[in-house]
Amino acid sequence: MGTYPSRLETASVLSVIIPVYNEAQTIGRILQQVVGAVPETPKQIVIVDDCSTDGTSEWLRRHLAHSDGIWRGMSLNDKGDLILSADGPQNQGEFWFTVLFHEHNRGKGAALRTGFSYVSGDVIVIQDADLEYDPGDWAQMLPLINERKVADVVYGSRFYGRPHRSLYFHHYIGNRLISFFLTFSMTRCCPTSGSVIKCSRVQC
Repeated sequence: MGTYPSRLETASVLSVIIPVYNEAQTIGRILQQVVGAVPETPKQIVIVDDCSTDGTSEWLRRHLAHSDGIWRGMSLNDKGDLILSADGPQNQGEFWFTVLFHEHNRGKGAALRTGFSYVSGDVIVIQDADLEYDPGDWAQMLPLINERKVADVVYGSRFYGRPHRSLYFHHYIGNRLISFFLTFSMTRCCPTSGSVIKCSRVQC
């Protein structure tokens, strides 16, 4: 096993939980985006494969089964193979992987619970593997927790700030109703509950 930076040795470690199910076509690209987001921030990348059947599990085992250690660079070749490097730009934060596998399909919630139990960072972000959400948005979210310290939890929204894909009407209404009840119960505005990047401080 590699030697990972402790929370005492690192200013702020971001733990990225990626629940994965049948994402063979996108897993490599999302990992590239995750590594490239907020590049100066050290990251623990926790991948939980929920018993995929499309080759995702095999891809993860092939490329990350022996990935113990600290990395600074990552790329994909023309065949989609993952290439890790211990060298990288001085401003590139270190990253390392925790890869977990469910023996049976248990659902996204179970995958997240598994991931939470392995978190070692100061802040957690949940990132889907299907490229729907852009890790580049973390640059606007993380400073609210780490630098400005005005929030313990930050929710993104697909409805504000940029174009988004259209939703089925019943999905839209359901989302708005849930968001309304969350806003009412938390006395804080929650514009969209089921379709956001979620970023939160780790509570010990």
